[in-house]
Amino acid sequence: MKPSDKSEYALRVQRRLSSKENVAGRPLALKEVAKRVGYSYEHVRQALLGRPVGSRRFNDELAKICALDADEMWRLASKEKAVQRYGSEVARTLTPPPDRRMVTVWERLTESERLQVLAIAEGLVARRQHRRSGRR
Repeated sequence: MKPSDKSEYALRVQRRLSSKENVAGRPLALKEVAKRVGYSYEHVRQALLGRPVGSRRFNDELAKICALDADEMWRLASKEKAVQRYGSEVARTLTPPPDRRMVTVWERLTESERLQVLAIAEGLVARRQHRRSGRR
C-alpha cells in the first residue's frame, strides 16, 4: 500500500519529516524519528507506509516530533483504522464528533446522564425533521 493511495495520516507525517516543518527544523531520517518517539524503526516504518496507528501514545509522540496537532492526528488515525477494518460506510458512523468538547464531556458523564443527553439530542433532531416536513 502506497501512502498516497490510502493514508492521509502517513502523508502528513512524511511531509513534515522530510521538510524543515518539524521540531528539529530539518529533514529527519527514519532511524532518528524512531529514537525520538521511543518506538522501533519497524514500528515507525509501518506507520509511514500507511499501516494503522494503534496507540494514542505513539500518535502523540509522532505528532509532537512532526509539530502536528495530536488530537487531530488521532482522529485521522482512528478514522483510517476504522475504514481499513470495517469499510468506509461503517467507518463513517464510527467517526467521533468533530468538536473535542463533546468527547471530553461525554467521558465524564454517568450512564444515566449519557442517556439523558441522547434523549435531548434525539428530541432536537426529531423537532428539526418535523419542522422541515412543514408540519409545525
